Amino acid sequence: MIEVDLHVHSIFSLCGLHTAIELLDYAKSMGMKGIAITDHGLTLGGRLTSVFFERLNDPVPGIRLFKGVECNLLEKPGKIDCPRSWLQFMDIVLLGIHPNTPRRQGKEKNTAMLVEAMQQNPYIDVITHPNSLEYPVDFVTLAKAAKECDMALEINNSKDMLQRIPPEMTKEFLTVCKEVGCSVVLNSDTHALTELGRDEDCLPLLEEVAFPKELIQNRDATSAFDYLSKRKKRREKFL
Repeated sequence: MIEVDLHVHSIFSLCGLHTAIELLDYAKSMGMKGIAITDHGLTLGGRLTSVFFERLNDPVPGIRLFKGVECNLLEKPGKIDCPRSWLQFMDIVLLGIHPNTPRRQGKEKNTAMLVEAMQQNPYIDVITHPNSLEYPVDFVTLAKAAKECDMALEINNSKDMLQRIPPEMTKEFLTVCKEVGCSVVLNSDTHALTELGRDEDCLPLLEEVAFPKELIQNRDATSAFDYLSKRKKRREKFL
């Protein structure tokens, strides 16, 4: 089980099914230590609100609430839909390629778009689900860029759980991250309660490639809390 899950969607995403409180209550009942609510940016209809970022502070005793966003690439090169006015309140900023980006534009184009966005928005913490059949990327180029930009790539349990990618693709991705020495985070990408904290679809693949635990920034609660604290302090210089 992931003790601190850093990629969770609530009803503030059009694809989420539960409130933040429901998610926190369920996570606490499982013995988790924290979750990051990271709803989609405005381009995908995310109903982000300043009330959530400014005023909802650890509403469920015994489990930490971290606040963030999973933002999207925009048409203008290097631009993303992260609401800068609330960035000061965010604990984590995720970026992924989503359906607002044209499909079938090719691996080279997808990779170039992500890398340019990473370089122009240094407050980004994590690139989500980079191993995707719909939006293929060059793993080596992306991993090197992530290491250079001091960002992490995501191991997304839901992609393997839902069999949306072949296991061999995930192992290729993990092998590249291992060889490059790129930081990663292991997340559930929760949309429904029963997905919270799940990692059992990725753990065997991590073991098969002998992936170094020290590269997983949320390998346990202690490492996750430390990672989020350091990232928030780092982000302050970009506000």
